[in-house]
Amino acid sequence: CLRVLETWTPRFEYGASVRAWLLQRIEERTDLLERLAFFITDLPNMLDLSPSESRELPIRALSGRLFGDTKRIESIMPDIDRICRSSLGENLSSLLDLSRSYPQTALRGIFTITFHDGRKWDSAGDVIYLDDIAAKQINVISSKLDSGKLGRVLIVENKETFMTLPLGRLGFNFTLYGGGHPNRAVQKSLEHL
Repeated sequence: CLRVLETWTPRFEYGASVRAWLLQRIEERTDLLERLAFFITDLPNMLDLSPSESRELPIRALSGRLFGDTKRIESIMPDIDRICRSSLGENLSSLLDLSRSYPQTALRGIFTITFHDGRKWDSAGDVIYLDDIAAKQINVISSKLDSGKLGRVLIVENKETFMTLPLGRLGFNFTLYGGGHPNRAVQKSLEHL
């Protein structure tokens, strides 16, 4: 475990800073090695990524390329972020712009999207997919019931439920697909309700 850190030559300054910080901490507390064993051999692969390299692929494809395991980055990132916060003052996931999911969302039901440039999309009950770029251009998402009152919105995690839920019978005008983790497109869309 320790040999990995001792023999590694980081490509970037942030990797060198984390390496030096960890070596110092391990010298002070040898019990730390046991806690680091889960991910220490993967640390150089993560810290040798440049921000542009980390953006080339979605996080799970990147994880598959680096580790042969599509969920490895997600399993080790909390520990790596904790170390980077302590040694760099910043999460590696922020530095490399690693997000857990593809920044896309979908809306279904009766609503109108008004963009900053004045364009409007009336859904008429259709499903509309938005990526984070389109979501940033939204001025407002509105939904009015026949009574003129603002409609209720339901955020759904499961895609099958999103596609089949009988919204009107449940008292909702529209639903937003949030997935298991609200990505940038979901967050931006929610800001415009």
